[in-house]
Amino acid sequence: MPYRLHDDLSYCEIDGHLVFLDVLNDRYFRLPPALERTFVAHRDGEGATDSDVAALVDRDILVDAQGTAGGHVAPPIERPVCSAVEQTSTAPPVPLPMLAAVDVFRIVLATQLQLKRRGLKRTLDTLSSYRETSTLQTPAGAPADQQFLEAAAQFRRVRPYVPIETRCLLDSLSLTRFLAKRRLHATLVFGVTAEPFSAHCWVQAGRAVLNDTLGNVCAHTPIRAI
Repeated sequence: MPYRLHDDLSYCEIDGHLVFLDVLNDRYFRLPPALERTFVAHRDGEGATDSDVAALVDRDILVDAQGTAGGHVAPPIERPVCSAVEQTSTAPPVPLPMLAAVDVFRIVLATQLQLKRRGLKRTLDTLSSYRETSTLQTPAGAPADQQFLEAAAQFRRVRPYVPIETRCLLDSLSLTRFLAKRRLHATLVFGVTAEPFSAHCWVQAGRAVLNDTLGNVCAHTPIRAI
């Protein structure tokens, strides 16, 4: 029987080991060494035994692939080459529209409430649905145009005044929705490091990071893009 990775899981390989992200349960994890070898053997078509694969099925790592569309397929995660945060400009700051300031407050507060009440998976699903119906896909490899840079700058200018502690997940979700409301399709990227372990997320438009430094982002291995 064919199997595939569970829809709510994604993974990356760091230093020869696999790290998984489970968006349904909002957690990162690694498999025990024996199960990790079984997963790699199954993934690479190297003849994992039925009993070994059954252990992965029991843990909801793999699911029946018959009659499915193939599970979650992440968009390609492009390696960023620049950061909007680190760009310098000699031009005087553009007056901030009142609507943009109100939107930042409202979106950050609403996103925090969604995460508490609905959890990560439902919050991501809601955001993805809203973005797909509100925006056009940014072509792969395309640079972020001025609209992205200006909208992201508006968000960053207002965010320090929202009375909620900054967190990469909350702020990246909020920025993605703020952009989508302006019909701008950005990608939310989750990444990890191994030793020591850390998890991070950020927003990209094409190959430009919109809310973090290039060095910090490139220190993490992407594990999921939405």
